[in-house]
Amino acid sequence: MNSTDLQRFRTRLLADRQRLASSIERMSEVVLTDDVPPEEHDRKVSEAATKELVLERSEEKIRRQVVDALQRLDQGTFGKCVQCGGAISGERLEAVPYTPYCIACEQAVEAG
Repeated sequence: MNSTDLQRFRTRLLADRQRLASSIERMSEVVLTDDVPPEEHDRKVSEAATKELVLERSEEKIRRQVVDALQRLDQGTFGKCVQCGGAISGERLEAVPYTPYCIACEQAVEAG
């Protein structure tokens, strides 16, 4: 991978990190519409809060992966699988630039 590619990925990852941080911050507030009847308010708040929490955790997990990918860029190991050390395909990095695994290792991790 050449320096132009690495800089392009760095720019993309920095933008992703900023977008995710903003998204997580916005998700910390639960917004309900005014047309919720009082008798349903507590249930609606609980449902909305649960959904927001799940989304926030998912976004936070991706944000951590982005930060880790930026560290790999700084260390010169970006594009190498953290499990097997093999190269991560360019197509995979284009689709998911923060991925720490090649496809084979990702499948193994997901399988348990």
